[in-house]
Amino acid sequence: MFQEALTGTLSQLAKARICGLVHDYALIGGFALSAWGVPRVAQDIDCTCHGAVVPIVSWQALVLLKLCADGPQDRLDVEQILRARQPQDNDIQTVPAIAQLLGLLDEWTALVSRMS
Repeated sequence: MFQEALTGTLSQLAKARICGLVHDYALIGGFALSAWGVPRVAQDIDCTCHGAVVPIVSWQALVLLKLCADGPQDRLDVEQILRARQPQDNDIQTVPAIAQLLGLLDEWTALVSRMS
């Protein structure tokens, strides 16, 4: 199960890099066991700026990561992120193309339909 989770994670990170969501990455202690006992990627994304660790991620990337994780709390988080940000149409237009590349277009489309 761990090997499968690791392979899937590396695949998603490679796709995110191609889509321009991340420039580069290092996977360091990035796995955790969820409440269901299934290995998953820890969702902390940090960068180092002048020696200080700063968490950073775009709302689009965070939404897609949450859709990929697909836990009940993740789905609630995505809805709350979109309600809080109230993104304009031009901000949302990039998400379906990236979601399609990541194999998450159905999840994105269902989410948008639910929230409409």
